[in-house]
Amino acid sequence: DMEEVAVAVVREYLARNGFKDTLATLDKENPRTRSSITKRSDIAKALKVEKWMKRNKESTAPLATILDVICKELPRLKSSRAASSASKKPHHEHEEDLRSISGELGLAPLSVTPSRPTVPKVGVKPHQRNQLFGNQAVAPRPTKSRASHRFSSLDNNRNGSSSDDEGEGKNYNTTDYSGADLKSKSHHRPRTRVTRKVGRDEESNDGIDEKADRLLHEKMKKRIAQPPSSTSSLVMEDIDFDSTETSTSATSHRGGRFTASHTQLEGVEGGNLITMELATLLRELVFGTVQLSYNQSWKGQNFEFNHHLPYGLVQHEGGPCGVLAAVESFLVKEFIFGEGNKIGLFPSQKEQDAALANALAAILCGIKRDSGAPIIVALRGASALRGFSRQYKSDGITEKLVLVKCMTESTVLKTMQDNLLQFKAKDGFGAILLLSAAVLTRGIERVREDMDVGAGGTLMGKHNYCTVEMVNLLVCGYACSNVHDGDKVLGDEPDTLVLKGIKRQGTFGFLSLFEHYQSCEVGVNLKCPKLPVWIIYAESHFTVLFSKDATLAYARQMRPFNLEYYDQLAQMDAHYTLVIDPSANVPRPGDEEVIPPLEHCIRTKWPGSSIYWGANDPLY
Repeated sequence: DMEEVAVAVVREYLARNGFKDTLATLDKENPRTRSSITKRSDIAKALKVEKWMKRNKESTAPLATILDVICKELPRLKSSRAASSASKKPHHEHEEDLRSISGELGLAPLSVTPSRPTVPKVGVKPHQRNQLFGNQAVAPRPTKSRASHRFSSLDNNRNGSSSDDEGEGKNYNTTDYSGADLKSKSHHRPRTRVTRKVGRDEESNDGIDEKADRLLHEKMKKRIAQPPSSTSSLVMEDIDFDSTETSTSATSHRGGRFTASHTQLEGVEGGNLITMELATLLRELVFGTVQLSYNQSWKGQNFEFNHHLPYGLVQHEGGPCGVLAAVESFLVKEFIFGEGNKIGLFPSQKEQDAALANALAAILCGIKRDSGAPIIVALRGASALRGFSRQYKSDGITEKLVLVKCMTESTVLKTMQDNLLQFKAKDGFGAILLLSAAVLTRGIERVREDMDVGAGGTLMGKHNYCTVEMVNLLVCGYACSNVHDGDKVLGDEPDTLVLKGIKRQGTFGFLSLFEHYQSCEVGVNLKCPKLPVWIIYAESHFTVLFSKDATLAYARQMRPFNLEYYDQLAQMDAHYTLVIDPSANVPRPGDEEVIPPLEHCIRTKWPGSSIYWGANDPLY
């Protein structure tokens, strides 16, 4: 039954691209029966495209769906007219081949005759057309590109190895996994954000008409519109597409550190699609439930530089400020305190890219982990997981994570360099990718153990705001719930409560408005860091305060000095330099006085200081 074959092709396409709501609508309007085809091999056999599927499987970048393979191979079949005389195959047999394939797919008749440039149209029932197909065609698929920029090496002071207390700066002399190459420019479909890529190595030199190829891709494939979500209970496991192209073996590390299927994705070297189990654990750790996910402020947050102040990142909406402040701290280190020539606060684009790759790699290499455990780089893949449970609510992000295992710092840096466009792209989920990689590198259970008992057990706070645990994970390498020195034990046995704090002097510092109000204590490990860079936490927002003078981090200051301040959310177009005079003996302001929160934070480290904002208006 060719109708069942056509429906099976559409169902396979939807399932493999994660359109679960659209698939549920199709199943509702066209319920499955015993005659329904659910195996890819049976579909290929019914369409007589086994050779095409075998050729696709053997290619270096295999396509994900049967429909994609057909769209690729049909132009090749059409172009075979040039070789028909050499093969002594009558012209009409090419016509019959093309009509056979198009007829079995439910397409309009195709012809290899130049005078009949018929454009194939997908055939669906009239009552299904409005529900399933839109009016716009998919854009031509781009080819992969490679960049060859050289980046500076990681700072050797960032550790890459060990438990929470030992083994800093250790490199593993084990297998060096190659980084994933997902940096090719892609066209994204609105709403569903499905990405498709075709590499140059897939194109043969057998005389394919590239113009005809693009035309067929544009006209033949209709964009599938996503219907209203009303089938959240859809279970995808009943779609049994048995493919020999993937395996289901998996590796596991302690505490859910890394578990990924060995399915190799197109365009990825050494990258594996996240498993359903690990995706569930990750969502539960970040949000407390798989029913919640990232809001739009997180989905739209990339790592983009300020055009006016090129050393600073731009935060588009409230929420991911903690991630931006953490990365900004590492960028300041690269721009001002990096090895070799000092870049300063006005880097070129090339210097920005080099610093960003170094900063992202340094954050992941600084995550504390068990000896021999890999560093995980999370990238955005084109394919989504199958087999969602009824409880799991797909977010279109977690299920597409490609996890790359790196055993050395150099491999992490190389992976970041190769895939930097993902982190910079406006729809690339850069902040989410970094957070996911940090959690998986630390390990799900280890992150839970880092937090205080009763602290909430999630990395995401209310309103999708960052927590102190999230910032500590990125900056200190472990997700402790407090910023005081060491652990504090409250109460007597057996009813004791341990408040977990900072174990050693941090590379970067931390100042909090809560300490001004005597609601928390910031220890010496963060007030006096190795570098004069402090993350400011005031009114549920993380920003960065820093100095160009390295001695300010450890020397007691009695003379006036300058501090630079950057708020990534404030759309700053002017540099803020504050003059601090620690000898001014300014009395503590009363509660009725309106003082900028930043001044309160600064005075928790330099009590009694006067603060002069220069030509800029104070930020309240």
